[in-house]
Amino acid sequence: MGEVFTALHERMNQVVALKLLSPTAAVDPQLVARFVQEARALAQFQHPGVVRILHCDRTEDGTAFLAMEHLEGLSLREWMRHQQGPAPSEAALSLCQQIAAVMADIHAKGIVHRDLKPENVFLCPDAEVTPGYRVKLLDFGIAKVPPEANAWGDTQVHTAAPVFLGTAMYMAPEQCRNAAEVDGGADVYALGVLLFELLAGRPPFVSDDVVDLISMHIRAEPPPLRELAPAVPGALSSLVASMLAKESASRPTMRRCQDMLGRRPWQSERDECPVPGLASFTEAYAELFFGRKTEISTVLRLLDEVRSGERRWVQVEGSSGVGKSSLVQAGVLPRLKESSSQLAPSWRVAVLRPSYDPVHQLAVAVCDALAGSNFTYSALELERALRADVRALSEIVSAYTPPQGRFLLVIEQMEELVTLGGADCLGIDGWVETALAAPDAPLRLLTTIRSDFIHRLEQMPRMAARLNQAARYLLRPMEEAALTQVIEGMAQRVGLRLSEGLSVRMVRDARSEGSQLLLLGQSLRALWSLRSGAQLTHERYEQIGGVGGALAQQAERLLDGLGSQGRERAKWILLDLVQVGRGVPDTRRPRTRREVLKAGGGDALSLEVLMRLSGMRTGTRDDAEEGLRLIVLSAGDGPAEQRVDLIHESLLQQVPSLADWIGSERVLLERQADLEIAAQSWEHAGCPTEGLPSGSLLAHYGDAAGPSSRRGPPPCRGVSERASCFLTAARGLEHRRVRLKRGLALAAMAAVLAISFSALSAYREWRRAQENLQRIVLATHQFVSDADWKLGRVAHTLEVRRAMLHKIDENLASLPHADRQLPEVREAIIATKHRLGDFAFQNESLARAEGFLDAAAVEIQKGLDARPEDEELKLLRALNHSKLGKIVLARGKLDKARGHFADALAFLNRSPDHVDDDYRRTLATSYSEQGELDLASGAAEAVERYDRAVALFEENARSGNAYEQALLADALCWRAEALHHAGRLPEAAADLERALGLARRLNEVEAGNEFIRWILARAYLGSASVEAARGGPQADDRYRAAEELGRGLVRGERTNKRYGLVLTQSLLEHEALLSGRGAAAQARSLHDERCGLVSAFVGMDGEDHRFDRFVCPGPPLPQETGQ
Repeated sequence: MGEVFTALHERMNQVVALKLLSPTAAVDPQLVARFVQEARALAQFQHPGVVRILHCDRTEDGTAFLAMEHLEGLSLREWMRHQQGPAPSEAALSLCQQIAAVMADIHAKGIVHRDLKPENVFLCPDAEVTPGYRVKLLDFGIAKVPPEANAWGDTQVHTAAPVFLGTAMYMAPEQCRNAAEVDGGADVYALGVLLFELLAGRPPFVSDDVVDLISMHIRAEPPPLRELAPAVPGALSSLVASMLAKESASRPTMRRCQDMLGRRPWQSERDECPVPGLASFTEAYAELFFGRKTEISTVLRLLDEVRSGERRWVQVEGSSGVGKSSLVQAGVLPRLKESSSQLAPSWRVAVLRPSYDPVHQLAVAVCDALAGSNFTYSALELERALRADVRALSEIVSAYTPPQGRFLLVIEQMEELVTLGGADCLGIDGWVETALAAPDAPLRLLTTIRSDFIHRLEQMPRMAARLNQAARYLLRPMEEAALTQVIEGMAQRVGLRLSEGLSVRMVRDARSEGSQLLLLGQSLRALWSLRSGAQLTHERYEQIGGVGGALAQQAERLLDGLGSQGRERAKWILLDLVQVGRGVPDTRRPRTRREVLKAGGGDALSLEVLMRLSGMRTGTRDDAEEGLRLIVLSAGDGPAEQRVDLIHESLLQQVPSLADWIGSERVLLERQADLEIAAQSWEHAGCPTEGLPSGSLLAHYGDAAGPSSRRGPPPCRGVSERASCFLTAARGLEHRRVRLKRGLALAAMAAVLAISFSALSAYREWRRAQENLQRIVLATHQFVSDADWKLGRVAHTLEVRRAMLHKIDENLASLPHADRQLPEVREAIIATKHRLGDFAFQNESLARAEGFLDAAAVEIQKGLDARPEDEELKLLRALNHSKLGKIVLARGKLDKARGHFADALAFLNRSPDHVDDDYRRTLATSYSEQGELDLASGAAEAVERYDRAVALFEENARSGNAYEQALLADALCWRAEALHHAGRLPEAAADLERALGLARRLNEVEAGNEFIRWILARAYLGSASVEAARGGPQADDRYRAAEELGRGLVRGERTNKRYGLVLTQSLLEHEALLSGRGAAAQARSLHDERCGLVSAFVGMDGEDHRFDRFVCPGPPLPQETGQ
């Protein structure tokens, strides 16, 4: 139709490519129209991947011409000739990915190229891209352009059905029939041919006869790419096969081709069967998902309705194994994303599959969905915001979803969420329902759930109430014809040649089985392992045991291949992933990798078994069953927190060994299920002490948590952390009073007797003086640094502790002067004085506490005079400054306190030779004290100080030590107070929710620990303060919780100032809240209680200014005005 020359554009002084319409073509109106159309199509579509048009006109003799940018390089056809065979796969994939990216943008404009071939792809040298070339697409002469893009109707190309348009080698079947009716799928087919040719060294169909080529495109199946290029991964071969599908609607879109070609490191992919088998189809397997066109269209229609209608929730329901997740992941979501890329407003899609930590997974899903929208939250920050405010999800989604857009939250396998239950389940219930209920909120919901679990939605009461407003779609099992289409389609895509009638036989064999689609997929995986290029016969099918036996045979061979010890570990790993049903079928139980490894024994062999069960090659044994997976590992915050699942519920019935194990261990599994249900109910009730099991019921639950009857060390099936806490609390309640009273009394008496006896005996027997002196020192440290510290956490031990500390102090003072100068004795004296100072600070007077600390300072200085470089004494001096700083801060002398704290930090901030938990704890405490001083003085640095303290406490708390976690919770409360003062209420609320979570858990584990109960009271108080400031509904309840805890603490130690402070502050703030509501009678009651309490503490120590703001000399409260 035309010729191309290199020319000089005189006016522009630019070298151009000049395309002239030939004289013979100039007399054909359609050819002229095509020539003009190419110019206009290129002119209106400026794209770096399309040759640029510069000018279009006619010469003086009427010859039409087109001036385009002059390109340096070579055509793709020329480049292919240089390869002398198949192209390097990396280069081929990169070039086709570039072509797909350009074509996807062209299709978005409604343009179909209709002549995509190597001659029309130009390669411009560019070292920045692989393989050193950047593509430019040429020749839009026969492109199909939408009518609205052509403002000159007289030159529009009229494509009549009989007209042959395109190049036969690359033409799609529908283009061969009627070029006028093609869509973008024709270009996808052409790209598939081109990619096949690059990778195999020849196109899929070869003939010198154009008619033969057209016939093959229309009727013949292309050869599997792997037959001609065995090194090509199975998944890539499947993608190419999908691009060459006979029906345009069965091919991926060009945008998906771009994504798939650019997404995967194909060269490093393990060569395994592309069929997912027992696993659900995901978006990556969309090209293999057959047989559900009607269902996909129905769900898409329902989503389109809820986009703007009153209903905002679509739920897909169906039996286990019917393919709900596959429908959503491989059918609905890819098409939804494709429509969103072309039409506005778009969908933002977040996919949540419940796990052992569903709130964190929800935060991750939302962050991923909002990426690229100026959304700056990290997943951890979003999780904190969610836990702090039930409106957080609604507000965030509304703020960051584009105008007129929609945010689709997909919750897959809701049965797993309701099975997990607990506070997180209720939290998601509240967040999602609040977002759905907001009048203009963009959030829409798509869920999948097993039909036999719908009644369990009552565990999410707010969403259960909304269920009748949802668009509910029942997904039914596939009919035989659809299942046959699935088998034949997947087999063709992955290059399996099934003998005649085999697909029909497989489908009929699956009729009596549950989870038909999954078992058929697993059978294909088994057949794939027997492929050799030849047709797969009925004999081969029988060899794998048919549909019913394929999974069982493979699974049993895998388990047998683990050896006896490995098989035992596999048993407990798999059982740890089973949730036995009560009134519902058995199902899966998601666990973490850490938990299942512990169940398997926690050794190297258990890790190897876990890898083998997940289908990974371990390199230490023969991988007998290539590609078979019984479990699946999903991403987590780290390897230990990976999510582990059985790949499907069908394993519970289809694998004989697993079914036998469940049967033989069902008593244990059912007891554990009972325990989990009881623990969940206890947690929902707020972890009360009332109703905890005892006696035979406690023994019943206790048996569920113990190891199995297997001799030797575990493996055994474990229980959740919640259940462990429940049992700990129950056992503690049953034994606590007797244990504490007897144990502590004996410990105290033993310590007194030991010290007294040592002190007296040492001077009756001079020869044993040194030995007894060491006993005195050891007994002192045991009590001062350990026993008294533990006794301080127990109620009603104040007088015992006071007597013991003073007795120790007297004994040390009675030692001869020479002995008191010994380093170890001096350190015992200092430790005792410090402990007495702490005791007096909390329970007596500031003056008395200061006296003890001053005495300790004298001893420290004496020691430093004798040993100036003693690092231990320097540390004790820093601690002494820290303790004195707290005393003068309590007196209100801020400048003096600042000096003491600065002296302490000056030593602690030095780089120590060894950093351990003790050092970090001491440094973090000093930062917290500085923060408290900044709070008192109104300095802005308070938050920064607490940030440092929290970071150090967090590092220590990773050990799991309860005391370290309690200190972290305390620091979070302090930081929240600083954030509250700074007006940063959401951040304060997040810290307090975290502190509450830690303190509640610790209180469950160590019920009766007054230190933890004090921290829990502080967390409730801080949370109530923030709620009151925000006008939240929970302020009243949280003040009451703080007050109840505070009253219990004060009853246990009536002179303990920190217990008194938390109670008086809660009473004061709650009193103000009630007064503001007009509830004067209730406020008066709190007022009177506060006044009496403060009066007692002020009378005990009038110089402690911390109680000043709680004193009650003010005017009487107003009378009741109603509530």
